[in-house]
Amino acid sequence: MELKHIIGYSPARCPTLKWSRILGENIMLFTSSGTIIAMDVSTKEQKRFYFGHTAPICCFDVSPNGLMVASA
Repeated sequence: MELKHIIGYSPARCPTLKWSRILGENIMLFTSSGTIIAMDVSTKEQKRFYFGHTAPICCFDVSPNGLMVASA
């Protein structure tokens, strides 16, 4: 089974939206509960999902080169 899309964004818990150029793609990152979603800005396609949290994410950041994402 492969996840293709997540519906939901709640700025009450984590209001952060980040833009990055990951691997040459124009990506917007945002959270939905315990997942960070990487969405292609041009196509609006959700490209990647970053899992690992058992509770909602309250903050995250992207390294200047776009290769590393840190979250809490």
